[in-house]
Amino acid sequence: MPGFIFALADRAMYSYVHEYTKKQDRLLFDSGAAVHVCPLDYATEYPLCTTGSKPALRTVTGEAITVHGTRTVHYQMDARSAITINYVVADVSMPVLAVSRLLRLGYVTVLTKGDSYLQPGGTSYKWPVWVDGSRFYLCPLRRTPPGNRTLYISHISQRKVRLLETGRGDFDTSTRQTTHGGSYHPQG
Repeated sequence: MPGFIFALADRAMYSYVHEYTKKQDRLLFDSGAAVHVCPLDYATEYPLCTTGSKPALRTVTGEAITVHGTRTVHYQMDARSAITINYVVADVSMPVLAVSRLLRLGYVTVLTKGDSYLQPGGTSYKWPVWVDGSRFYLCPLRRTPPGNRTLYISHISQRKVRLLETGRGDFDTSTRQTTHGGSYHPQG
């Protein structure tokens, strides 16, 4: 009888997790992507920036992808940490995180069969990365409303992220220094 009860409890937990994750954002991890991208109709509560230069994006087969602009989205990862993603808004079907860009920003990515996570460099935070078939997804707790300006990047200041995202700075994870001379301090 105890085995039956555990089976029911496992099934109930699976159903709860399955329903919860259907309502969450699912951000696809892509090791081959050069930039973070999202569809035009994603996170529309955040403004679409159409000024500035637009990157020329292509599919893996070489076809051009239409680019509409950029959108900065803030996510609450857990009760104590957040992340901001600067997306290129394009004709794609889902939000995609470029693993190479995350690594360049100092994040640690571990993708294994049993324990996958994204970790801001220099912190103890480990955000679970979920596996669905052959795909890996980061599932933030929620998007933070655009009017909430109390957000922080887990380990790098907003200014440094802008410098890194625009290519005007780089990050050395061994020294925790950026090429523009600053350093970061994990928030606790």
